[in-house]
This record gives sequence, C-alpha cells and structure tokens, in this order.
Amino acid sequence: MKSNMIRNFAFLMVAALALPAFAQNDTITMKDGSTKNGKVLDWSFKSVEVAVGGSGSTRIKAEDVASVAFDAVPKAMKEADAAFSGGRDSEAVEKYRAIIEDKKTRKPLLQDAWWKCAQAQFRSGKLEDAAETLKSMLNAGGFAESRYLAEADDLIPQWLIWAGKADAAAAFTSEEEARVGKLGVAGLGERLKLWRARAWFAKGDMGKASSEAGTLAGGNGVVAADAKVVLGTIALAGNKHEEAERLFREAMAVTQTPAVRGSCFAGLGEVLLARALKSKKPDDFKEALLCYLRPVVQYSPDAGGDNDAFERALYGAGVCFQSIGELEKDAEKQKVSMARARENYRKLLDNFPNSTRAAEARERLTRVGG
Repeated sequence: MKSNMIRNFAFLMVAALALPAFAQNDTITMKDGSTKNGKVLDWSFKSVEVAVGGSGSTRIKAEDVASVAFDAVPKAMKEADAAFSGGRDSEAVEKYRAIIEDKKTRKPLLQDAWWKCAQAQFRSGKLEDAAETLKSMLNAGGFAESRYLAEADDLIPQWLIWAGKADAAAAFTSEEEARVGKLGVAGLGERLKLWRARAWFAKGDMGKASSEAGTLAGGNGVVAADAKVVLGTIALAGNKHEEAERLFREAMAVTQTPAVRGSCFAGLGEVLLARALKSKKPDDFKEALLCYLRPVVQYSPDAGGDNDAFERALYGAGVCFQSIGELEKDAEKQKVSMARARENYRKLLDNFPNSTRAAEARERLTRVGG
C-alpha cells in the first residue's frame, strides 16, 4: 500500500513537471474580440510568441493582438506597477531597475519593466535618463525588435531635444535609421529623418533641417504633412510669412492627425498675428485668435505629448485678446477681453513655467493687471 502511494505521488510530480505551459496561462485578447490562452514567451513588433504543449511554440501577428493579461505576475512587478500607477515615480524607477537586473524575470515582463521605467523617469523630468533607458532596452536589454519599437524611436529623439541634446538626438536618428533598415520596418526610417530635421531645427541649423524635411514633404501622408510643418516653421522663423502660410495650409489638406493640425493652426495664428500687429485692425486679431483657439480647445495634446503648439497658442491667444481689448472703446467689452488675456497668460505660466514664452507672458500679464 505504502509503495503504491509513493509510486502514485511520483507519477503526479513527473506529470506536473511535464506540463510547464499550464503553469502560467496568459490571456491574449485579439482585435476581433476573441481570446487565446497560453504562456507568452516573447512579444516583438512582429509577433507574439506563445508556448504550445510541452516544448513547441506558435506565433501570432502583433498587428492582430489588442492586449495581453499576464498570469502569475510576480510580487515585485505588481509593487512596481502600483508605484507607477500611483505616481510615485522615483520608487517605480527603483523597483523596475531591480526587475530589469533580475535574470529570472520573464522576457515579456522584462520588456514592460524597461518601458515603464523610462516613462517614470520622463514623468520625473529626467528626460535624458529616460531616453537612455529606452536606448538600452533596444540594445543591451535584448529587445532590438521590441513591441515598443515605433514609440521608442519617436520618444528618444523627442526627449533628447527637450533635454537640450539636439546633437545626441540627430546622432541617434542616424544610427537607428541604419539599424531598423536592416529589420525591414516600414515607415520608421522616414519618421527618424523627420526627427533629425527637428533636431537640426532645435540646434538652429536651418539649412540641414530644411534639407532633411524637404526630402519627405513630397507625399500625401502624415510624415509629409509633418515635414511641411517643419518647413513652415523654418519659413516663419525667417519671417517668410506667405511661404509659411502656404506650407501650413498644404499640411492640413493632407492629414486629419490632431497633433499635426494643432501645429498648423498655431503656425497660422503666428502668421496672422504678425499681420494684425502691423494693421492694428480688430478683425485681423480676431482672425488670428480663431486659429490659436484650435490647438487650445480642439487639438490640445495628450498627456506626455508635445506641448509646443499648445504653449504657442495659449500665448498667442493671450496677445490677441489683449490687443483686441486695447483697441476696444466699449469699457465692458474691453474688460472681458483683458480678463481672457489674463486667463491665457496664467494658464501658460501655471502649466508651463519653463516655456520659451514664459518671460513674455509674465511681462504681458503685468500689463493687463496681473
């Protein structure tokens, strides 16, 4: 009897060890609403690899996957995610770093730890550190074909530019363009060229910025529209207002992308405001104001997105309201316009105290009564 019990127990233990795929049963939700179950082994921009049976695996196209709910998430990852969700970014970075260094971390969870660590660093204002974390994820981290590849290739140069490291951003885009070219990822090369144009613009090298953007502006897609925005902004910086207006309107004609349209309306607002400041006509200021209000109301940026157009529009709207008020002869209407000007200047200063337009906004706010 005792020997039979031992044999049965041994059999059950061997059977349990022979079925590792059932130890973790992740749920994969497809974009068509259906679900699949199995242990996710890897998740790249191309596919999700899922364990099948005792030793085999199958791959599902990444473009068909909506989300993955991981089973048996380790306590350390849950604690890191709780810190991240709770806005305790320094704690989250520390915990995600520990997960990254733990050699036993499952590969798909390791990739998420890299990604969220960078996001927490960004939210802490450590832009250069955040960019370096994403670069490490793609290189030393072992995720050359990361499922976050497209997002990372946008965020790394963007964060470096915001950190005042335009040279580093331009260098990254050149190196990364060569790397992703070997992977055969459609569209990423053009996006990287666009970021290189923006990096040169941030550095003040308008010739290189114009050259890079000019190679992309001939099409009808989002990248072409974005390139026209860069060229329009260069023209605006050179006081070529008619050329800038043409480029912004051409960009809007080929895309409905909110971020691009917001940039176009901010640029058009600046073109029209320059005309209004010369003509001193209330209707000209109102025309400029209508353009500035579009990025403020209709095309405001997502959290963590590029705020440049939003900041420019807030400041420009304030100038328009102030100018309309100064030209207004009716005391009550003048009072309303000045109040709106103060509202826009305060919103800019409260939300973006380090804006390039902050000093001018403070000075103008004083002039309209604080």
